[in-house]
Amino acid sequence: MKRRREGEASSPSRSQSLLEASDAAAGAGAVDSPLSPRQSNQLKKSRVEDEGAEKGVHAEEEEEEMRNAVSSRSTVAATTTTTTLMNDEARLVAVGDKAPDFTADVVNDAGEFDRVQLSQYLGRYVVLIFYPLDFTFVCPTELLAINAQARALASMNCVPLGISVDSKYTHLAWLNTPLHQGGLGARESKFYIPLVSDLTRTISRAYGVLDHTHGHSTRTLVVVSDKGVVRAVVDNGGSVGRSTEELVRVVQALQHTDANPHEACPVDWKQGGATIVTTPTASKAYFAGDHMST
Repeated sequence: MKRRREGEASSPSRSQSLLEASDAAAGAGAVDSPLSPRQSNQLKKSRVEDEGAEKGVHAEEEEEEMRNAVSSRSTVAATTTTTTLMNDEARLVAVGDKAPDFTADVVNDAGEFDRVQLSQYLGRYVVLIFYPLDFTFVCPTELLAINAQARALASMNCVPLGISVDSKYTHLAWLNTPLHQGGLGARESKFYIPLVSDLTRTISRAYGVLDHTHGHSTRTLVVVSDKGVVRAVVDNGGSVGRSTEELVRVVQALQHTDANPHEACPVDWKQGGATIVTTPTASKAYFAGDHMST
């Protein structure tokens, strides 16, 4: 059935045509022009058909309105779901969160392919060094500097793991590229940091460090405690390298406060420095000393 468009003039119905014909006859001078029995039956039949047609039009209109309403609700629901998923993916892990566990391919410190799982390091601190890509500019400077602190970190029961979206094959090629060509120079000197392949972006998404615009990890550092809890997060811009000295200092401070839960490490604290006992009375011992001099 053809649906009448909104605002479109309707064509006269059969019953209307019969009545108009009768009125025309009356206007032509007929004193009394009743419908014949045949015309009367036709008029009744036409009225029934007209009513049915009108009901059909209304039914079509109601059905289309229902389809439009369902489509609108589906679109809103899909948009809401997509936005929720993107927001969930975009959430950067926070201090106090349980570190998301993962299992992934890795190039180990012997230069061999292996598998690694974060939870295998429970009982040790782990530093997750997310970086954008191999064969770039700032990234090798950071990894080489942290590699120089690898033994110091090991003495603190701390394991560094480099993580990017590159494949294990690209990691291996970068490791074996000479230093003067922007590589990590593993053939020239020992490289201790295992490089994790996050080719599927699963780890980066779980930690909220995936740059959705460029498709790689952001320059983010996550310190995970020996109990698998996130203790520190440093998120730098892509063009700014992180401080290795600050990384070591923060891990030392966190481990000190783990062992001494009633103490806090003040600004620029370094291992062996004075701490603050976190009670109103005992803290005055720190403030009464020379620590507050400008």
